[in-house]
Amino acid sequence: MPTMKIYTRVGDEGETQFGGKMLPKNGPRFIALGDLDELTCNIGAYAYDITDVIPLAKSQALQNLIYTAAAVIGDPAYRITEFPKQATLDLENEIDKMTTELPPLKNFILPGGPNGIGAMHLAR
Repeated sequence: MPTMKIYTRVGDEGETQFGGKMLPKNGPRFIALGDLDELTCNIGAYAYDITDVIPLAKSQALQNLIYTAAAVIGDPAYRITEFPKQATLDLENEIDKMTTELPPLKNFILPGGPNGIGAMHLAR
């Protein structure tokens, strides 16, 4: 059985096949998908370093939400028309809960910190 190659050469000229059409790789949909991919990679890269602050299950749940957003953006047939409302509410509730555990903000937060916390600033 022949081995499937991990490249196609279809996109060598700056376009890629998507939904039966050739679209520019620098179009807004692909930029958004690339940004979401980079975000999930950053979260995954540092999630194990910050389990004392954010449980691994929460980081992975966030990655799953991001994949859901990517599915909405990446469906060429637009079968998924919106991000699930409950997912948005769950994320907002989690942000609100974490916010209550923080001291009141008095100035801007400078990126940095131990155990992967500073690196998570890249993900935001």
